[in-house]
Amino acid sequence: MPVLQRSRFTFGKPTFDPQKGVALLPYRLDDNESFTETISFGAPTTLDQLTRWKDAAGKPGFQQALRYLQIAAGTSYWKLCCPKEMVLEGAELTQEQAAVLTELYEQGMGEFFYKNKLNPAGLVNFPAGKSDFVVSSSSPLGMTVGPLVPIGGGKDSVVTTELLKAAGMSPTLFRVNEHPLIAACAIVADCPLRTVERRLDPLLFSLNASGGVLNGHVPATAIITGIAILTALLEGHSAVVLSAERSADEGNVEGVNHQWSKSLRWEELLHAYVKTFIHPELKVFSLLRPWSELMIAQEFCNHPEYFPVTTSCNGNWKIAAEANQPKWCGKCPKCAFSFLMFSAFADPIEVMDMFGANLLDREELLPLYRELLGVEGNKPFECVGTPEETKAAFLLILRKGDFANTAAMKMFASEVLPKITNADALTTTCMKASGEHIVPNEFLPALQ
Repeated sequence: MPVLQRSRFTFGKPTFDPQKGVALLPYRLDDNESFTETISFGAPTTLDQLTRWKDAAGKPGFQQALRYLQIAAGTSYWKLCCPKEMVLEGAELTQEQAAVLTELYEQGMGEFFYKNKLNPAGLVNFPAGKSDFVVSSSSPLGMTVGPLVPIGGGKDSVVTTELLKAAGMSPTLFRVNEHPLIAACAIVADCPLRTVERRLDPLLFSLNASGGVLNGHVPATAIITGIAILTALLEGHSAVVLSAERSADEGNVEGVNHQWSKSLRWEELLHAYVKTFIHPELKVFSLLRPWSELMIAQEFCNHPEYFPVTTSCNGNWKIAAEANQPKWCGKCPKCAFSFLMFSAFADPIEVMDMFGANLLDREELLPLYRELLGVEGNKPFECVGTPEETKAAFLLILRKGDFANTAAMKMFASEVLPKITNADALTTTCMKASGEHIVPNEFLPALQ
């Protein structure tokens, strides 16, 4: 248990100032520690923009979106000591809202509970008062601008961007906080880039550094999506198009999924939540949901212009922000998995140039590859694919004849390949789109 003991967590009333373009998300632990998270959209630059923002901010759905974001972002503060009493100042939640947000906390923070040896049952208690709340469609904001695409500098959002461009849908890229690699991706994509600044309260970092509080994984995708939803409402984007693939549905250990806020379950819940409580015209979905990691990697490898500016490595994300620093650490699960996926389709020299090394020939990564293959330990707590996708990637590389004498390929050939009964069926399944998704009909042509 944490040293810091508090019994009540209060969500203060969130506010948005359209003239400054700033949202404030207040929180309190009992009557002791107070936090304010700041979301800055930048001040409006024209009178028309200010008028639109004032109009948007006055809608009940905007206030609902602001409250959703506050609750999703509140995971970072609530987890310090997990108080059982939760208080919302201002508008109440409906039973349906409380149920959805409880599931976000319980499942989206599953890894946090697992690693801190906490039982989430009964810990999350959102109060619900209203019987119902439905956003009226009689006064729409006019969602006429093209789709808004959150982009993090990795292969998935690059693929979403290129698919939408090819379909003539004119995406606007979206990022939370500046990073030179995302800026570089936007330049390669030749798309407008919208930046929103998120500033967590400094007290949060002080308490985390003290060691007297709990720490761990929060559902970051749910938070970033919340900021994107507010941006879409302010600026009239018709859709927030995410880039989660179908393998995000698979957990790591029983009952725990590192990627839960990227899962189809959460996507369906959020889609219904937005339609009912925020804006009936705004679409929020993942374009890549029908695709496997292999299908996404294949499409990404059709765009080698992104190779020098893309990384999915969380370990080197900050380091890569500095000039001429490596974009991949070459040691983590994301690096090992990404190298494998790209090697199934790209020229081996190009892949090694991207990573600065041949990761399939690193003996120290063999335990990681065994975990990714599902033959040892458990799936790493990272955004990586399924064991079937990993096996299929090895099979495709084997057929190409690349990296034949590397440590990982030898391990696969001796330990895993003899147990695969139908290699063709395995790779075919992994390279076939799934029908389980909520991609709107007008966006399906982008996947063709």
